[in-house]
Amino acid sequence: MLKFFFKALASPLIPFMVLFSLMSCAGGNTPAPSIGTVTADPAANTLEGEITKIDDDGTITVLQENGRSVFIESQTDTGITRNGKAAKVSALKVGDAVWVRYRPDFLPDFRKALEIRATGKD
Repeated sequence: MLKFFFKALASPLIPFMVLFSLMSCAGGNTPAPSIGTVTADPAANTLEGEITKIDDDGTITVLQENGRSVFIESQTDTGITRNGKAAKVSALKVGDAVWVRYRPDFLPDFRKALEIRATGKD
């Protein structure tokens, strides 16, 4: 009785099993990339906008073109330039146009800056 049940159940499933195995084997000869070869899309870790606020702790609020404000935290190793010259956070000004390369953080509106390039009037 049990053999009949399995035969009746297995025969309609065989085409699906074959199809699934073929789909899962597609590209099976391609080795998985090592950690060193996987790189993030550089454009995905950058943003542009205008500085709207600079806090005493070095956090910069950037208003993006889409109307979203993002908080940028400068780190001790953040490379900062203003008008093409090396600068510190204290040299940045509200109203400066800014480009930021950042390290993604868990919070969607907070970024840890790796590089900040600002341009503005002196």
